[in-house]
Amino acid sequence: MSAAGGMTGAGGTTGAGGMTGAGGMTGAGGMTGAGGMTGTGGGQAACGNGAIDASEQCDDGNVSNLDGCDSSCQYEDVQRLTKLEVRRDAAPAWCSTTSNQFGSALSQNVADSFNSDLDADLDAGNLNLLMQLLSLDDLTGVSDGSLQVGVMDGALDPQKGAWVPPGAIDWWFLANPAGIDANGKPVHQMSPGALASNVLTAGPSNITLFLLATALEMHDASIRAVTSAGTSVPAPPPPALAAGLTVFESLTANQADQGLCGKLTVGSLAQVPIAQDLTTSGPATSECRSQCSNSKSYTYCGLGQPVGPNCNSLLDVIVGGCKSTLLCITLITPKQPDIGANGPPQPLTNGANNKVTPTEPNDAYSSYFRFVSQRAHLTNDVP
Repeated sequence: MSAAGGMTGAGGTTGAGGMTGAGGMTGAGGMTGAGGMTGTGGGQAACGNGAIDASEQCDDGNVSNLDGCDSSCQYEDVQRLTKLEVRRDAAPAWCSTTSNQFGSALSQNVADSFNSDLDADLDAGNLNLLMQLLSLDDLTGVSDGSLQVGVMDGALDPQKGAWVPPGAIDWWFLANPAGIDANGKPVHQMSPGALASNVLTAGPSNITLFLLATALEMHDASIRAVTSAGTSVPAPPPPALAAGLTVFESLTANQADQGLCGKLTVGSLAQVPIAQDLTTSGPATSECRSQCSNSKSYTYCGLGQPVGPNCNSLLDVIVGGCKSTLLCITLITPKQPDIGANGPPQPLTNGANNKVTPTEPNDAYSSYFRFVSQRAHLTNDVP
């Protein structure tokens, strides 16, 4: 099943802000933040004067965000996911709900296929999910009482050169302008966040995940991950850092009691096209068969095509179920949403063309993912 997502290649997309990055992509940034005015009076310390002054972690001669050194001359700590795994088991106790209604609907074979496609898209640079640690004071990743985790997607920056799968640490990425505000900060943020003994926690907050070629709305999202014990001096950008500054390299959230959890809204699941393998256009070994109990037949939307009135969504198959072959092997068990936006969730049914029309788009399925990430750079405003 194709899990390609994130943002398509750089080029031709205009976002808020001023400076244009490589490939014709205009990113947010170029705005003056705190401390962003150049001092007067000869040699006065100020962010953006090109010299690293006291309290500055970097100074690249400007007061733009999204170029490795932010508008307050603090290092922009960004992580890019290198692995993302849909889990079928119960979510950890720190999640807002532990039932994992979404993942438990999938058979092991379907989950394995889905995760394999996610890995392939991450390795190929087709799927780029980015997290930015905002207001992070301790770049070694050991302890920080207050921070936020911004979530966005992006594209490979062609200025970096040819992508070598699965990508090296400190690779360059262009943030999707749709996910950043006029100040060059992520629109979607998980807060409150904190670091304690190398353990990062954040949330619960509403975020958007760019998966499955569309935007999945996740409510009450929370994460728990471990920062790498080793630190290193990041490669440029920014071109210069304060003496002795090192930054943790990776986040690990692929063990018990770690990961990302939240509530996937039925409204966003209804916009995710069903995988071709499960439809009448797919192979007979995986096609969902209406002849089986707790299973229906579904129509493929076409490569790169959105969900329409005559083709099916991921929500349709989760509600209707899927069994394949003459033996009626279960691939997806029918499940109803387990989280109600306003009281108990509204029951969902398959109507004409086996499509589901949600009456309350913010009802949701509990979900649980695990992930691994490594340090990266945003380069929207790197000239």
